[in-house]
Amino acid sequence: MIRGWIKLYRRSLDSVTFQNANLWQVWCWCLMKAAHEEKKILWNGQEIILKPGQFLSGRFTGSKECRMRPSTFRNQIALLKRLENLDMSSDSRSSLITVVKWNEFQGNGTLKKETRTGKRTPGGQPKDTIKNIENVKKIKEKIMSLVSDFPSLDNDAFRSAWDKWYEYLHQKRKSLVLMTAEQQLKMLSRVPDPIGMIEFSILQGYTGLFSPKEKNNGNNRSENKIQRGGERDIELVRRRLEKVTTSEGERTLPALAEQDV
Repeated sequence: MIRGWIKLYRRSLDSVTFQNANLWQVWCWCLMKAAHEEKKILWNGQEIILKPGQFLSGRFTGSKECRMRPSTFRNQIALLKRLENLDMSSDSRSSLITVVKWNEFQGNGTLKKETRTGKRTPGGQPKDTIKNIENVKKIKEKIMSLVSDFPSLDNDAFRSAWDKWYEYLHQKRKSLVLMTAEQQLKMLSRVPDPIGMIEFSILQGYTGLFSPKEKNNGNNRSENKIQRGGERDIELVRRRLEKVTTSEGERTLPALAEQDV
């Protein structure tokens, strides 16, 4: 039975690795299989020294121990390699797997303050991901700060509704850019019930801002159009009847009406 322990960092909860159950299981398996001190082994008929963070794995050993299909296990190992959590050398029968930055994260002593690089570190996030998160936060802060430019909207109730609208669009995978946000705030500053407009739009599942009155007006316009069309048809029949009556005085209007029908 293998004894000992490994370090797991709480910030791993925010990593891509943790979001995938299979990927997280294989990653933890690699950490637990890795050597914690140097030792000599035979590989490919040669004596090599396994360094801390390295281990040998057969083609089916990992899938069997992780209780996964071999193809699933191989996919997770390949993904960890692309994420630069692992490095690997293989032959036809086994692989020499190296956990990247083992000494930094699993060695003795206190973990140094992380140096941000473009590479992904075990249990951490890459620089580009961190930058994206920071950029999103900055954009949201800027969009939220635009409210102060509209005195009629600059209150806690509206700010709460505006934040709710931003998060709703984010969940809908619709980005609210600064120019659009400014135009929407201008429109909201002119309506009598801006909070009601936001709540109505969210309730209806819209990705644009609408008020119940605007939607009802749209329906009324359709109904008025139909009504006007019917009135025109009636007017055309009336004029036709009058024309025929004038040219054929001996015929009566009821008779003409029956003919038209």
